[in-house]
Parts: sequence; structure tokens; C-alpha cells
Amino acid sequence: MEFSGAKLALFLGPDLLVIKRDNKPDIPYPGYWDLPGGGREGCESPQDCALRETFEEVGLDLPETDLSWSESYQRARGTVWFFVSHQ
Repeated sequence: MEFSGAKLALFLGPDLLVIKRDNKPDIPYPGYWDLPGGGREGCESPQDCALRETFEEVGLDLPETDLSWSESYQRARGTVWFFVSHQ
């Protein structure tokens, strides 16, 4: 399956986890608020991409079974995946 990246909307009780992007001029939307996620590495699945990025960015190691909803979208850079998890 070809895709370019994945994001995760992670609800912690009634709160939505958000992160502030690095303020680097070489990345899209530097310094903006965002959801955990990022680009695909190697041959990983969309789920693995979203969960790896979440672990790398916020230190939460979630199992794939915690993903409760998903949808793919076509963007200029290709297919991207969006996931939801409620903790």
C-alpha cells in the first residue's frame, strides 16, 4: 500500500493531545500546533507509522488495538492516513 504519512488524534479522557511543531524553516507549518504523526519510514503500515510517530513525539507506546477509527485522504503529496484513539 502506498501512502506518504499518518496522523493520530489521541483523546486522553476528555482532552485531545496536541503538540507544537518544531520551529524549523525546512518543515511544513513550523511552530504550529499539530497532532502526533509524520512521514512513512520504509515499508511500515499506516497504523505502524502513526503509532511510531506518536511514540517518538510524545513517548506513548500504544498498541494497534487502541486505534478506534481510520480514514485515508488524497493530498498533494499522496495518500495520508488519519487515526483516532481514546484512552
